[in-house]
Amino acid sequence: MRHTSWVHSPPAPLAEQYLVTGEAPLDPVADRADVTRLLRLLAVRETPTRVIRMYRPSPVAAFSGSDSNRPGFPDAEATARERGFPPVVRPAGGKAVVYDPSCLIAEVFRSPRQPDPRLDFEEVADRLHELLRGLGLDARIGELAGEFCPGRHSINVAGRRKVVGIAQRIYRTASLTSSVVMVRHAPHLRDVTAALYARLGYPWEESTFGSLEDELPGHLLADLPDLLIAALTDGPATPCSLDDLEALLGQPEA
Repeated sequence: MRHTSWVHSPPAPLAEQYLVTGEAPLDPVADRADVTRLLRLLAVRETPTRVIRMYRPSPVAAFSGSDSNRPGFPDAEATARERGFPPVVRPAGGKAVVYDPSCLIAEVFRSPRQPDPRLDFEEVADRLHELLRGLGLDARIGELAGEFCPGRHSINVAGRRKVVGIAQRIYRTASLTSSVVMVRHAPHLRDVTAALYARLGYPWEESTFGSLEDELPGHLLADLPDLLIAALTDGPATPCSLDDLEALLGQPEA
């Protein structure tokens, strides 16, 4: 059964919208600092503001706060480093996710003066679901038994393989909804995920690990970044770097 769609209860019109694209810092700690910087910028906004950030990530093992409390977390961290995936504890919830330049990360930041931020989860899932359906895939929203970072807003193809994971963190000052889109076939990501989940003591079924390259022709994959941006933005968005955005929005309060 489909959950209630954002289409039936659209958010209030957004006064300002910005698009930040490019490569993530090679150092995952620096990337985490960029996320904190964005959240601080939005925290002081009087005008409702939305920032879409999309990039190809460097290799990272992104653990959640709940992962870090597991007895096997030190071993999982060590395993991630050994496999060439620097570990970082990400701000969004869920369970461990491994990604690299074979993936795309799409993040939606909202200032606090927005409609209920919990609707962002449904809105982002519905937008990406509709995009993949429009590309001809039997895309479905919902959790697969044994998938990585399980969640009811995950997107899979034909009830078989997960291709998009979505996580959210709601702060008092802003909200962040983050999507990991598995673009290219990457068996090494599957293998590292298996090793980390074994260390953390999580059940996992590797057959649920999929990618859009397994499902789509090459010309559509090439267009995917632009298609994702179009799906997640509400009309025109001002393209800018993070430095440009800081200059546009003003310095955050200390």
